[in-house]
Amino acid sequence: MAFAYTIDYKIPLPPMEKRQNKNGRAVKIGGTFTNGGSDTGGAIATGADEVLHCSAASSTGAAGIQIALSGGTITLTTTADYDGTWEATVLHTNK
Repeated sequence: MAFAYTIDYKIPLPPMEKRQNKNGRAVKIGGTFTNGGSDTGGAIATGADEVLHCSAASSTGAAGIQIALSGGTITLTTTADYDGTWEATVLHTNK
């Protein structure tokens, strides 16, 4: 089984700063991720223009999870066979 993820919720956030009002709207999103026995992570395409913050946890502990952000993509690198949850604040820009 390959790395897989779900997006289980999207919650619009109220404007908190001028940047959000001027450049777009922030949304909190989250879901789950699963790895096969030898898989060590993968990419989550959020559909947003920018990921502002992300956290991830596993039942075996967050110590084995590294997070990289690039544009609207979250890349999780995990210990093999880690499954867990993730949550991010993303920005949809006004284009």
